[in-house]
Amino acid sequence: MAAEAASFVLDSSALLAYFTGESGAARVKELLKGKPSVRPKIFLSLASLAELAALIERQIGMHESAALLARVADLPIKVLPLDYSSVIRAAHFQAVFNLSFAAACAVVAAMDGECSLLTTDPAFGSLMGVIQVENVG
Repeated sequence: MAAEAASFVLDSSALLAYFTGESGAARVKELLKGKPSVRPKIFLSLASLAELAALIERQIGMHESAALLARVADLPIKVLPLDYSSVIRAAHFQAVFNLSFAAACAVVAAMDGECSLLTTDPAFGSLMGVIQVENVG
């Protein structure tokens, strides 16, 4: 029996890199490609998705943001909802590590799923030892 593939939580910066071809895009693409039986499980916090949509809408426009959301829906990514407990825990990480709310939600998702957090954001460097962080930027 083959070993189970690793699991990853993408933060908004990693997904943005994928869509724009910026540094780190190749690693995200590598994780998203391949047969479902061997591809790792990929997750995205709903807060990270909202952060990405807001960024795209602010920089390019509402129609482009909607198009990006449709593209995300076509990817093998499971968007994780937020519940009360996750939000409260994210608020703690936001306060202690000076993260954005979306980044803190990504941390909680990575902890809960025992996943590596994939990012291009150096702000996650302070979380080494708390969660496994793979900075691809």
